[in-house]
Order: sequence, then C-alpha cells, then structure tokens
Amino acid sequence: MVTNVPDAKVPQSVQKPVVVGFISPQDSLLAVSIQLTDVVIGTASSVSNVTNAVVTISENNRFVALRYLDNSQGIYIAQARNFPIEAGKTYTLRVTMPSGQTLAASASVPAAVPIQQVVFDSAQTTTTQTASLSIKWTDPAGQPNYYRIKGDQVYSLTQPTGTYTATIDLAFRNENFRYLLTDANRDGQTLTSSSGYYQPYTVNGTGGAVSRLPGNILTLRLLTVDKMYYDYHSALQQFSDANGNPFAEPVLLPTNIAGGGIGCFAAYNQSLARIVLK
Repeated sequence: MVTNVPDAKVPQSVQKPVVVGFISPQDSLLAVSIQLTDVVIGTASSVSNVTNAVVTISENNRFVALRYLDNSQGIYIAQARNFPIEAGKTYTLRVTMPSGQTLAASASVPAAVPIQQVVFDSAQTTTTQTASLSIKWTDPAGQPNYYRIKGDQVYSLTQPTGTYTATIDLAFRNENFRYLLTDANRDGQTLTSSSGYYQPYTVNGTGGAVSRLPGNILTLRLLTVDKMYYDYHSALQQFSDANGNPFAEPVLLPTNIAGGGIGCFAAYNQSLARIVLK
C-alpha cells in the first residue's frame, strides 16, 4: 500500500552554519572552518562554503581577527605568533555570518601531560614488516582528564630514481576508542595507550623485510583535550563506524556553538616523544 504524504508534512531542509575549530599552544596557525549545510533527516544534503564572515578569537581584552583563506573550504586563519594560545586560559570564538547571525563558543586550554615511557613490542623480529608500541603517562589526580593518542613516522625510500622522504600516520588500534581515553575510574593512575603500528624494515619486491629503515623517526603525541573535543571526536568515530549500517543507533554530534549554529570549538595541549630508530 502506498500512501501519499502531503508536501506540508515532508521534512524541510534547514540551513545551519557549521563552525569547527580547535586551538592549541603548539599550533603555528589558528584555523576555523565555516560552512552552511542543508540538514534533513539522514545525512547532510549539501554544503556551501562561507567566504565573507567576520571571525575573531578573544581572551579577556585581547583578540585576533581571522581572514578567509582564498580558494579554501570555508577556512579562516590567523598566525598564532600574533595571538599565542596558553594553557589555563579560556578563549572565545565569535562569528558574524553575512546574514547578521552571530555565533559564539568558548574553550579552555588544558595543561599538557608528559609522556613517561614508550614501550616497544618485545615480540618484534627481523622478519616482521610492522611492529607495535604504546605510551604510558601518569594522570593528574583530582580532576577529570581526557586524552587522544596520535603519532607519525618519517622514513626514507630509496628507489632507482633517487631517495625520497615519506611521512605516514601511526595506526593506533581502535579498541573501544582507545586512541581516545578518559581517566574515569582511573584518576591519578598510570595510563597506557592502545598499540600503535609502524614499519621498522624496508620491503623488497616480494614483500619480504630486508633491512632497517635508515633515519626512521617516530613522533608520538599525547594530546590532553577538553571534554568538548573528546565528546565530538568520540561521536565522529561512532558515526563513521555506523555509516551504511541500517541497524546502527543514530548518532547525534554534540555542539557548543551558540546562536543557532552547529559544530565544535575546542582546545587541546600536547606533549611528544621523538625516537630515531637505528
């Protein structure tokens, strides 16, 4: 049986500003993306870039204006050296849309937590093409803390045409979002990341590991993030995992954009460990 639905009862698209930005003391560039999306039931039907908004980030009586980056996807930027981001301070993002609509959000920058130890997989052998590692750190006690684990690997590739440098992201195993962690029920304890995978050896044409990569540099990053950052990226991961699954629970992306917009303005800090494999 087919039932005709009157046009008046068909869900109408609602155009909303989407604002996304993350700030950190380590960033050399402040960047915020601003787009308009027509949202209906399901996924976004269309997205358009906003190129003439007025965008500022402020802290007490300091502020910096962000300019639109030409030919970008709605990205507004400012040099961080002109407006340093500092731990322990709260920053406010304000956006005035071309229509006059005003949006705002605030984020407080957490303190960095040092990496205490990098643990390499003791099962690594000379025939493995990938190996794993994890990092450990001590959680500051007496407050809720949120973390994200990231890393990359820089190595040289020697080919008949020359030697090239390549950079790849380390793949941290996603066990219950263990690249995103909290200290819930573990306040003040030593925390351990999930396993991250890297390439310790070059690979020949038959797929065999032949030699260690010269000048192989691993950079491991422990991000201390605010709750909004943690909630937003957790929801993004759930959305990605559920994409295309008709039986998955619907995922609602959190937002802290006041004034009728959606998106996320959040802060993080980071510590790093850099290791040269020999």
